[in-house]
Amino acid sequence: MPSMPLEDVMALWSNDYEVSVREIRAEMTTGEDCWHSEDGFDECHEFIHHLTSRMREYGWAGPPVCIVGGTLTNGHHRVLAAQEAGIKNIPYTDNWKESGGQSW
Repeated sequence: MPSMPLEDVMALWSNDYEVSVREIRAEMTTGEDCWHSEDGFDECHEFIHHLTSRMREYGWAGPPVCIVGGTLTNGHHRVLAAQEAGIKNIPYTDNWKESGGQSW
């Protein structure tokens, strides 16, 4: 599985938030409903904190992020957690299903 330096991932465009990945934390407001509510997380910052703790203990957590054409299409929470955990290289794929993407 290829990986990309965190700083390069942070410079990518985010399809979900329509800003650079570097700017998405500001877009994830404290009161924002989290897509991971089925996992017991009501807000995005709670989920990011959980992922950060896991990554500090075990390293990269979860499937690779999905990057297509210079755009981060899946894995926003994982990238922010990796940044907080001090992970320098982010595994990625261009395949939505490999990145844990779901069909809604």
